[in-house]
Amino acid sequence: MLFISSFGQAQNMVPNGDFSTSTCPIALGQLNTATGWYSPTSNSPDHYHSCGGSYVNIGTNYPGYQLPYKGSGYAGFVATPWNPTNGSVYREYLECKLKAQLEKNAFYVYSMRVSVAEQYAHNITNKIGVDFTKNGNLNFSLPKFQPIYKEATLEFNQTVTDTTNWILLKDTFKTSDAFEFLTIGIFANSEDLTFSNISNEHTAYTYFYIDDIQLVKINRLIVEKDTQVCASYSDSILLQATSIYTTYSEYSWFDSSTNLLLHKSKDGTLKVKPKETTTYMVIADKDTAYATVTVLPLPEFKFLDLFNDTLICKGEEVLLQGKIEANGVRLWSNKYTLRWLPHPNLTVISDSTAFAKPVSDTYFYVTADDGKCSGNKDSILVAVQDNPITTISPNTQTICKGQETEVTATGGQTYLWNIGGNFGTETSNNKKSISSDTTTFVAVQAIDAPCRGEWDTSFIAVDTTEVIASFSVSAEEGFPTFVPTVLNTSIGGENYHWDFANGVTITETLAEDVARNRTHYPQYFIANTYQITLRAERNSGCVDSTSKSIIVYKKFILEIPNAFTPNNDGLNEAFNIVLSDGMTLEGSIYNRWGEKLYEWNTAKEQSSWNGTYKNKPVQAGVYVYLLKIRDQNNTVYFRKGTINLIR
Repeated sequence: MLFISSFGQAQNMVPNGDFSTSTCPIALGQLNTATGWYSPTSNSPDHYHSCGGSYVNIGTNYPGYQLPYKGSGYAGFVATPWNPTNGSVYREYLECKLKAQLEKNAFYVYSMRVSVAEQYAHNITNKIGVDFTKNGNLNFSLPKFQPIYKEATLEFNQTVTDTTNWILLKDTFKTSDAFEFLTIGIFANSEDLTFSNISNEHTAYTYFYIDDIQLVKINRLIVEKDTQVCASYSDSILLQATSIYTTYSEYSWFDSSTNLLLHKSKDGTLKVKPKETTTYMVIADKDTAYATVTVLPLPEFKFLDLFNDTLICKGEEVLLQGKIEANGVRLWSNKYTLRWLPHPNLTVISDSTAFAKPVSDTYFYVTADDGKCSGNKDSILVAVQDNPITTISPNTQTICKGQETEVTATGGQTYLWNIGGNFGTETSNNKKSISSDTTTFVAVQAIDAPCRGEWDTSFIAVDTTEVIASFSVSAEEGFPTFVPTVLNTSIGGENYHWDFANGVTITETLAEDVARNRTHYPQYFIANTYQITLRAERNSGCVDSTSKSIIVYKKFILEIPNAFTPNNDGLNEAFNIVLSDGMTLEGSIYNRWGEKLYEWNTAKEQSSWNGTYKNKPVQAGVYVYLLKIRDQNNTVYFRKGTINLIR
């Protein structure tokens, strides 16, 4: 059987090839009412549709009579000169943009249906052309009586003269570029055309109806394949891929469901032996084809169905007991002889009963022989499940008094816990939180129904010594260089870890801590807030931590000028007081009569006096200032003085 991949269902690259999608033409010259189509020149091909006006309807219309070959519309165009004797030439063209770029160096089949309009069946020409381009032949500046002269991609030498039937024009071609546009019309010079029904009348020209335009890519790759085999087949199946229109250097075969590469060959062959229905994909160059091998299952025939499959845990023995009756009806006839096939893990008791103790999943078989059907057998699967391996972690640990810890069990779907001698119920929770003031244990059994694992135990010791981390700081605020005294007042710790937040960290034992009188003197050179942290630990892992913050302020800065010159020269224009960051200022300026001229209030974001009062410059002279300054430690300073205003 031959298959050409996707050819029968390949996409038509021509949009609206049957001219059925339309906005309904009402007059001649309205090709653009067919969705996707237009005239590339100023001449006017026509669109006919079942919803159109009388001149452009299907059936009887202006040029003649014709029904669509497909759908509810078709197009028409003038194909030949008006008057071949004087060389006057008028031609119409149809153009559309393809649904997608054509693949370069690929093979395509182009086809269309053509019929001649009865009223204009004169000077019928051959060489209807089809031109594929990247950018189209759009040229509205082309004179009305000047055709598009060029070598078209396809030219049909067949002369269509039938006014009743649609005539198929079809050809195969190879693309030379990634074309995007299709143009239809007569592209050849008039002297190269062959005419039929020649007439010298002014209106003696040919008018073609056109419908069902198709452009389909040809898959050059085909596959001959076997289609069906029975499940009992033994010989491999040979799949053979061949080509048309080209020669491939290599064929790559894949399993189409997984895209797994199976084989590469020069001759296009693949030997397969699937256990189930499988579709194979072959790729050569950029072409693809498929072959499906259908594996037909053998008819299911169970002569006996007396035994149920069963599941046991490793090390167990199971009784295989055949069902003799169901609802009072005997399930197998006395004429059958049942016989167990020998197996080292099977002990036969009777025809229908045996003990099995397999070490892994095992099928046991019993056969029946009625003198006609021998060898028919029924299988009993005894599945063996491994007993779960219980693991608890950690196996041993030491916790602090009052501390909660967690143990984790693995190996089962569910678990049975024993905490300090108290058994719980079976649960899917594989974690337990434990808190105890005295040494205890936790035991657990992993369960993977129906099988149970051995018990595993975790032992938990309790360190009853309490750890309390604490320290004091001689001063919590200061200016650089700030060196506070830090005293360790912790109890219960055996190791201490200091972080002074100034880039210095210290880890020391209790003995080292005592040797330095439990005191540290960290240095701070930059104004900032620092958090000192102490972690006290015991060797058992018991730990406590604490922290305190200290603040280092910038140095005290207070600069008060004694004069300023607000004369608009850009220098010393205002009375400005300079403070350290974090300091605040309140104050006022008075003239000699005690009148307040200016007020500082940091909440109002006023920083300097520019020598004005009520937006007018004051006279040069001596003025008095009263200031209240608060530093970073909240200490208040008062300043009083005079300022010379010079103009």
